[in-house]
Amino acid sequence: MGHNTNFANVEGLIEPYEKLRFNNAFIFGKVMEDVGRCTKMLQILTGNEINNVEELCVEKAVRATDDSKGVRYDVYIDDGQCIYDTEMENAKELASALPLRSRFYQGVIDLKDLEKGDEYTELKESYVIFICTFDPFGLGDACYVFSNLSNDNRHFELQDRRKIIFFNTKGTMEMVTDDARKFLQYIETGEVQDEFTEQLEEAVEFARHNRKWRSEYMMNSVHMMDAKRLGKIEGRAEGRLETLRSLVMDGDISLEKAADKANMSVEEFCKRVGIELSDF
Repeated sequence: MGHNTNFANVEGLIEPYEKLRFNNAFIFGKVMEDVGRCTKMLQILTGNEINNVEELCVEKAVRATDDSKGVRYDVYIDDGQCIYDTEMENAKELASALPLRSRFYQGVIDLKDLEKGDEYTELKESYVIFICTFDPFGLGDACYVFSNLSNDNRHFELQDRRKIIFFNTKGTMEMVTDDARKFLQYIETGEVQDEFTEQLEEAVEFARHNRKWRSEYMMNSVHMMDAKRLGKIEGRAEGRLETLRSLVMDGDISLEKAADKANMSVEEFCKRVGIELSDF
């Protein structure tokens, strides 16, 4: 039986699709499916010329091994010489995790870039770029660029062909190019700044009226809401088990009674909460 969802019941709980802007990760991905727009954005953000695109993927899911944590890149592009991952980030509450997230994303890029038998010298240059609608470091800059430099000589770079860049749409724009400033201001305000941002806004408007994409967005949002609800339920269940475990260990209730309250056998309860049955 299919997943039957009344979209009218959930639109009050998620951002209405018709009001989404370019700074929404879903819309960002749809707009950046176009090679021309994507390469233009990357040229503005990095200053690099991108003349040949071998791969362009939106929401590219990658897992280094079958049992490892995977990643989902918002916009992933490989021009044969360099790999770019660009993320649209609105979750300010997750800012503290961004440095480690960028490290992991870049590591997975490298693992998938080299095949068995390849030399390390064949590693491509890589960029992990976060476009943040908040200041990830609180210093007020519109752009933070990180590469590996020597502690003793800050002008000596490791030359490991990788960079991590964080953009802040709310930052002071003195250190970015005029094109980058207009691009970031468009993300921040939604107001067209130049010919390129006008093209982006036209693509956003097209996306807003695409019924197939609207359904995809609504379904994704519903699944996310369901996952959050399930997480809360599971969290409460685990908390209840921990409470019962404490009561048993403190001698306030019997092991049998705790298992009964958890609707489990004694053996299953002991296994779930880490109690050795032989100790009782």
